[in-house]
Amino acid sequence: MKYINGINENTYDLLFDDEYLDVDAIDFESSAKLATMEIFTKLRNRGLKYKLLKMYYKNTILDINKISLNSRENCYQYSDKDININFNKISDFLYAPSLITELLSTKRYQKCYARSLNLANLIGDCNILTGYASFNNLKYLHTVVEKEFDGINYIYDWTKNLFIKEEDYIKLTHFDVISSYNINDIDKNDPLLNITSLLPYFVFKNELESDLQRNKKILHK
Repeated sequence: MKYINGINENTYDLLFDDEYLDVDAIDFESSAKLATMEIFTKLRNRGLKYKLLKMYYKNTILDINKISLNSRENCYQYSDKDININFNKISDFLYAPSLITELLSTKRYQKCYARSLNLANLIGDCNILTGYASFNNLKYLHTVVEKEFDGINYIYDWTKNLFIKEEDYIKLTHFDVISSYNINDIDKNDPLLNITSLLPYFVFKNELESDLQRNKKILHK
């Protein structure tokens, strides 16, 4: 198949960079917090490896000893000076061994689009958000799942094995949303899911559907 007009992967590449440097957006402090949490969310919180890494990172900028169990809130808590951030691991909510293994390793990376769709279908009645996140001075396109609980929005970030309040997530990543779709508005049988990759689909879903409505022959075999 080939595209003959309309918004597609080629026009997506013209409009968006998957990542770019922004020297005016450097926030090393937030990036260090996020990196520390990323290290922690790869660990099983027990065993020799866990103990050795706690010793290795102690008193460094990536000190995972700043993270402890908050028994009252039934979550983990990152504490540094007067800053406290509560979060959970997505892997703690799952029962599929293969997915837990993926979340506790580097295999979770570069899967934010597909896994966000999988996760949203599993959770139900939630939003798939795509936008630019920041790490140090790098901005990159990223997709996460947003879900409301008791009037508070939370974010599921598969690539970080992170479940966290949206407010805290934005502080850590400076996440800037460019598209949002409720999972109930995404048809599992949508032909667009078979003719384009997920990133252009998440960014341009409405435009792609409009193109198809205007031109039923938008694709040629």
